[in-house]
Amino acid sequence: MKVSAARSELLDSISVVSRGLSSRSTLPILSSVLLEAKGDELVLQSTDLEVSLKHSMSARIDEEGTAVIPGRLLTDIVRSMPEAAVNIESGSQDEATISCAQSSFDVRTLHAEDFPKFPEVSPDSVVVLPTDSLTDVIKQVSRAASKDETRPVLTGVLTIVEPTSLKMVATDSYRLAVRQVEIDGPDEPIEVVIPNKAVDEIPRLAGASETVSLGVAENQVVFEFGTTIFVSRKIDGRFPNYSQLI
Repeated sequence: MKVSAARSELLDSISVVSRGLSSRSTLPILSSVLLEAKGDELVLQSTDLEVSLKHSMSARIDEEGTAVIPGRLLTDIVRSMPEAAVNIESGSQDEATISCAQSSFDVRTLHAEDFPKFPEVSPDSVVVLPTDSLTDVIKQVSRAASKDETRPVLTGVLTIVEPTSLKMVATDSYRLAVRQVEIDGPDEPIEVVIPNKAVDEIPRLAGASETVSLGVAENQVVFEFGTTIFVSRKIDGRFPNYSQLI
């Protein structure tokens, strides 16, 4: 692999996928970023097996290929470089060179074939939501979700999209937050419990995108904004009947 990209754009892309890196796993591959150079794009991926992120950016591709580089190390290296073109070259599966201007770093890489395959999700239902409305609701509701894993359904946010409204509900059995806003929704209602960890990342990942696409499959939910794809597992279980408490 041999690729060249603007330092600021590369750093922004790494920052996006770093949201999907595992901080506690004993598997180094889950704390690493997969870089794939193909066509005129550099595609970056990360996963902690619960959430998966894929982000594409424009780059000059001199040689197609892949490389898996530890995420924190890659971030620190690119951040320390001057504002110029950053070159990443990997001629083998064990080493890559990252260079920019007078700086050059040789880093150990992991095997791309060991990196978990990105989930191929075929949503049963898809709805496009306005980013502003979605992020406002998330910021007001997600703080009430539980952090106690003994009741997994309470660690998620109930999301209900109806033809005229978006509603999100979260509770830790002591607090309850409910917010509903008017939107142009789908003809068929969508109801899903999304892990709060994934919900919290949406405002940060959506950035300047005006809309967010939400797709729901049997076991997963997929969000798309711009050139970023964010996949998370669904939480199974019956969410408490919150309407009784109001």
